[in-house]
Amino acid sequence: MRKTYLITLIIFALTLISCEKFALEESDDTTGDTSESNGNVTLRMPEAEASHFKRITFSIFRNGGKVKNINQQSSSSTFGTATFALTEGDYQVVVIGHNGEGNATVSSPEKITFDNNKTTDTFCYYESFHVTEDNLQKDVTPHRVTGMFVLHIKDAIPSTAKTIKFYYTGGSSTLNATTGYGCVNSRQTEEREMNPQQKDYRIYTLPHSDAKKLHIIITVYDQQGNTITKKDLKDVEIKQNNQTICSLNLFDGEEDGSTADFHFDPTWEGYIEAEF
Repeated sequence: MRKTYLITLIIFALTLISCEKFALEESDDTTGDTSESNGNVTLRMPEAEASHFKRITFSIFRNGGKVKNINQQSSSSTFGTATFALTEGDYQVVVIGHNGEGNATVSSPEKITFDNNKTTDTFCYYESFHVTEDNLQKDVTPHRVTGMFVLHIKDAIPSTAKTIKFYYTGGSSTLNATTGYGCVNSRQTEEREMNPQQKDYRIYTLPHSDAKKLHIIITVYDQQGNTITKKDLKDVEIKQNNQTICSLNLFDGEEDGSTADFHFDPTWEGYIEAEF
């Protein structure tokens, strides 16, 4: 009797596993650099816009749940275009273009995170739309949702300086696509290798809708990890699609006559000068 009971349990367990595997295989979530050949909805990003990014994620939602997802890399021949097979109804689309090393994770339109919580130059598109039996083609043009802080070093960088670290709060590494703003209070850290000839260093964040300011601690280390200099910058203004330019003598030395002036990138909406 006991042997028969165990055999019955094993058969039941195998049946559950089989059913679970079938359910996973039947999932309508599309991943990777692929579009659906029988698709009736095509989302197309202008080539000039797509050229800004290393990665693009297209996510489709319906009734609060994600039904489709396509991740693309810039090496793809179809980069910037995605086709989905969707039944008639109302949907929401989220398109994220960015320059991170991994794909964006679009858990919901209100919660989008990035690989290792690293924020790069990021653009977002969000819209509700209705699907009928006819084929639908939509042009999507995302807008920049990040703000950028630029450190412009005016004095000479010592040869012993090997690494520069930015630790900053007041911004977000998680995006709400429905508002276009950051939605968590993040503690962000970025490190860069230093070069005596490189005078500009850039970091990104997702600003909050209430114009919260940044608190940035900049530390420079030598090869052994010893601190060479440290600066504490408080109340740094940051704004979506704007560059905040901070020019300072990082090492408290005299200004280096060879230091080039900062050149503003015209693809950004504007810039803010921060003085310390």
